[in-house]
Amino acid sequence: RAKHDGKAVEIVGKLSDVRRRTSKAGNPYFTFKLVEGKRSVNGYGRGEAPAALKDGAKVVAKGRFRKEKKVGDRTFTNEIEVDVRNKN
Repeated sequence: RAKHDGKAVEIVGKLSDVRRRTSKAGNPYFTFKLVEGKRSVNGYGRGEAPAALKDGAKVVAKGRFRKEKKVGDRTFTNEIEVDVRNKN
């Protein structure tokens, strides 16, 4: 995964653990896992997630992969910041 760090990627897979959240500042965002076979990557998107994005949906996720990203005092690993569209 290190070879993809900071690069634009496109991944097809099934969503799991989709969560819609609101930051302390009041901004909506969503997180999920994108699973393809035995491999998975964490996902993050800003704004409201479309209602069709739910566990089990097959999607194409396009975004920038980060092996490690720090936000405040939190560290996120193996994550893609995405623009997600439903593939079904």
